[in-house]
Amino acid sequence: GVSTFAGRMNVNSTIEANEGIKVIGVSTLAAVTGTTGTFSSDLSIAQKIVHTGDTDTYIDFGTNSIALNAAGVLAAQITSDARVGINTNNPQKELEVFDTTAPSIRVNNGSKQADFIVNSTGALIRTIGSYPLVFNTNQTDIARFDASGRLLIGTTTEGATQADNVTVSGTGDVGMTF
Repeated sequence: GVSTFAGRMNVNSTIEANEGIKVIGVSTLAAVTGTTGTFSSDLSIAQKIVHTGDTDTYIDFGTNSIALNAAGVLAAQITSDARVGINTNNPQKELEVFDTTAPSIRVNNGSKQADFIVNSTGALIRTIGSYPLVFNTNQTDIARFDASGRLLIGTTTEGATQADNVTVSGTGDVGMTF
């Protein structure tokens, strides 16, 4: 059946409803549980959204920032100045990846991948697979390392395949100075 209350209703236990409960007006609810829900306006959260089955995994809303935490450790942070930090809460650039041993970024289109890695010996840019690493400026290829490791400058084709590890090509005066 349907019950209508004109005044205040106090419930000291649980309300069970098979078809939902509609609350109109200002309400304070201690705890709400359910399997699905739809909000037609803003949902205000004091600070965190916590995974009930894994309470050290949560989204934390700080002052003008959002942090994603997994296993109780910061995984990613979006700061008030629109910077994203992976494993850092204070990114210094638009994207910063932090790791104490070898932070890396992989870009993957499903068939080709490229990595940028920083380790104890320096910085590494590499392709994963047998395809070239191309340097491009103003939408024009200026140099590339082909899949065989040859350096090609101003061309996409090696000179003498049996001998040339470096090929330089262009219009006008072309050369190298050593």
